[in-house]
Amino acid sequence: MSKNIFDYEQNSKEDINTEQQKSVEDMIDYYQNFSQDDLVKELFKVASSEKEKGNLTREKLEEIKNTILPYLNQNQIDFFEKLIEKLNV
Repeated sequence: MSKNIFDYEQNSKEDINTEQQKSVEDMIDYYQNFSQDDLVKELFKVASSEKEKGNLTREKLEEIKNTILPYLNQNQIDFFEKLIEKLNV
């Protein structure tokens, strides 16, 4: 899979075009059977790689957060925000 969570620009649900929607659906299909622990490990692995490349900034994390939050329930939002803080960008 060539795309990862850090490849997406900020969009609301309404602004996501067909190509982005397909990419998100592909990501969901790819990650749907991962355990929560495996998802967290994958997030930190990809984040570390993106940091090394200089592609991960606080602003980029905010864009990602704002793109993903509309899809999450409150428990997921709380968990996701804690993960973002742990990334220390």
